[in-house]
Amino acid sequence: ASAFQSVSKASFSDGTEEGKLDLSNVTSLGDHAFYACSLITEVELGSALSAIPAYTFCATGLTELEIPGSVKTVGQNAFSSCSSLTSVALDEGVQTIENSAFAGCGSLNAISLPNTVETIGNSAFSSAPLRGMTSLILPDSLKSVGDNAFDRNTEVPQNTIKTIVIGKNVTEIGVRAFFNFQSLETVKVYAENLKEPGLSAFGDGDNNAYSGGSLTVTIGGKEQTLTGIGTQFEIQIEDEEKAAAIAQL
Repeated sequence: ASAFQSVSKASFSDGTEEGKLDLSNVTSLGDHAFYACSLITEVELGSALSAIPAYTFCATGLTELEIPGSVKTVGQNAFSSCSSLTSVALDEGVQTIENSAFAGCGSLNAISLPNTVETIGNSAFSSAPLRGMTSLILPDSLKSVGDNAFDRNTEVPQNTIKTIVIGKNVTEIGVRAFFNFQSLETVKVYAENLKEPGLSAFGDGDNNAYSGGSLTVTIGGKEQTLTGIGTQFEIQIEDEEKAAAIAQL
């Protein structure tokens, strides 16, 4: 077990730590603590840890990751640029995934979002391939999805996600949040107070699933089909005074 309970800012930054890192007894971490420790391949986080600060494990050699539910906040760029990271499991209890937390993780093919997460920040999972998933479920606990949250530039290998489910408490979907999901076939919207999604939230004329085909959007049990460039769809939310919002896709 870990012999220490806290790790201060940049303690091991660019250091020689390698293999498995046992932080099971650690209660606090400083930002940049293990920044660019590329030889660290595994980390065990304990149930006493409440937050993972900015850049803590940025550019490390982690391959798989489980974040315990005691961690309420995953900080900005906490795991960004971990090029060998293939899967991330966020346990029930995690509430906030800050900006760019997992951005640039070019091998990240599987993520699980707990029904406690409330905020997914800007570019949180930007450029993650997500090639091990066929559906992306945004749980009912979630309130906002930031700009470029799952944005995929054209150089990222095509993902396999065919369905996106948007939970009932999502109110905001940012600009380019799901940009360039070319395999997407269906979006199911259960959100009751969803505002107008950001520009190109589901792609633009060239970087979406329907410019060369079609995309089915299910809202309130009713299906709408999107085809072609510049398509708009109307979000119909039953039993709400503000019953319609127009999203330019």
